[in-house]
Amino acid sequence: MKIFRLQSGRRLAYAEYGDPAGTPVFYFHGTPGSRLEPGSGRLPAGVRLIAPERPGFGYSDPEPGRTLTDWADDVAELADHLALSRFNLLGFSGGGPHALACGQRLAGRIDRLGVVSSQAPFSSTGGPPPMTRAYYEAALGDPEVLTAMLAEQVPDGNALWRIMTAGLSAADDAVFRDDEITRAYRANLSEAIQQNTNEIVRELRLLGGEWPFSTEKVRCPVQLWHGTEDLNAPPEKGRYLAETLPDCNARFLTGRGHFFLFEEWGPVLEELTKRGI
Repeated sequence: MKIFRLQSGRRLAYAEYGDPAGTPVFYFHGTPGSRLEPGSGRLPAGVRLIAPERPGFGYSDPEPGRTLTDWADDVAELADHLALSRFNLLGFSGGGPHALACGQRLAGRIDRLGVVSSQAPFSSTGGPPPMTRAYYEAALGDPEVLTAMLAEQVPDGNALWRIMTAGLSAADDAVFRDDEITRAYRANLSEAIQQNTNEIVRELRLLGGEWPFSTEKVRCPVQLWHGTEDLNAPPEKGRYLAETLPDCNARFLTGRGHFFLFEEWGPVLEELTKRGI
């Protein structure tokens, strides 16, 4: 783990994977998640994966009142600290909207932006996914109650694992039959809430509320991957993004679920960083 002190004084924790001299890719974890999320990844040669923890997750200090677009400022500071004038982004699930926010604010520094199993604005795509509707509605309608409930019901990563994997599709259930992937994801969830579970509620509010930017104004090339059997972010979320992003190469993967990335780090990162795309 590495700690970077932002200009505001907040700590931003991150980890690096792969080739230190490789093509830089910032990876934005899911909701909830941590810098450990790529831990089981079989990365392709020549990729430097940088995994920062968003405020309140892992060891990054919380930032009450933050917005989706505020994350772009943290990423820009970290990129400057790492002497990266240009870079790529990859956002998974709840990290997808954060990557797209960077695609509007930091377009001049981004070579390629990838989103996998991403959420889309609920106001334009039929509301929260059925699988997680109750959590989103509680976060938006009565966040104090949900915060208290999670504090009681989710004392550790094991409890969070049970919630996150309840009602998996057959495709996602198959992903977690891999013991290495399961161990890595459980460690990721434990690390995500090592401070508390408060940030889960804050981030559900960010994702489920009105986004402070428009997908039509993301001015960098976007590659999108979405499974047709995704229950956490149903395919219509991906289709909305594919239709509204100005420069989007979308791939809908038949029979794959929400967590297919954990089996496909290599192909996704190879495609994202391929020259000439």
